[in-house]
Amino acid sequence: MAERLGDIDTSALDKLLAVKQEEDRIRGFLAKAEELKEKTSPSVFERVREDYARRLASLEERAAPVRVEVRRRYREFLELHWAATQALAGARAQKEELEFRHAIGELGDAESTARCREAEESLEQRTADMEKIERLRTLFLQVFPSIDDTEPEPEATPNQSEPMTSTSLDAGTRISKRAPTAPPPEEDPSAPDLEPTLLLPPARLVLEETGKEYPLGASNFIGRGSENHIRLAQPSVSRKHASISLSAAGFSIHDEDSASGTFVNGKRVTTHLLADGDRVRIGVLNLVFRSP
Repeated sequence: MAERLGDIDTSALDKLLAVKQEEDRIRGFLAKAEELKEKTSPSVFERVREDYARRLASLEERAAPVRVEVRRRYREFLELHWAATQALAGARAQKEELEFRHAIGELGDAESTARCREAEESLEQRTADMEKIERLRTLFLQVFPSIDDTEPEPEATPNQSEPMTSTSLDAGTRISKRAPTAPPPEEDPSAPDLEPTLLLPPARLVLEETGKEYPLGASNFIGRGSENHIRLAQPSVSRKHASISLSAAGFSIHDEDSASGTFVNGKRVTTHLLADGDRVRIGVLNLVFRSP
């Protein structure tokens, strides 16, 4: 794990930190100039203010391509963070299992002591790895505080119907595959119903870490942003990370161009038809799909 951590090139962070320090210095001068502008003529104050504005604009131009590189390195870091989180959880579970097997009498004292010592050493190493990784994450956020918010906010589309929320439909509700954008015309009672409908089956996502359940509707967006039906407020989750939608075949999960990817049963997917018991990974969070 330490070797992989060393493979992450942090030179872009150093460049961005230098730009940020210069920006902070100029903004300090600009704030001081605002405080003292009554002590000079308006023309002099305006020249100084415009000079600082030009210098800040130039720094922003320098920073833009560097931020692109930092985002790319951060995606690599998120993958490493997830691997380290899983390795640490595995080491803890291994030690706990050995202690339990000793308690029930399967392992003798000598064997338990030797194996628990190995497990403890592994746990200490995984803990040290995670501490190093968290320090790197702190550096990313220090230099680029908004790096977890790089996905653009969703834009409203004119004349677009309101999205269906996961709580607006109960299990067993019959739903139309197409939502009307205008009031429907008056129906002829004698005409057959040709609009395809689906029966919404009871389904949910269960967060493994806490057991929290998220009931699924016909259309569900998953992400860190407050606009999502299923909000996972965790830095490794993109603002708009994935979506789950219902079709005639069942519930399918779709990756929404997330930074760290969407995984089902350990495999990265773009679109995947879900089955009961599938394990879904969003960022570093694990969820289980349940649909009786």
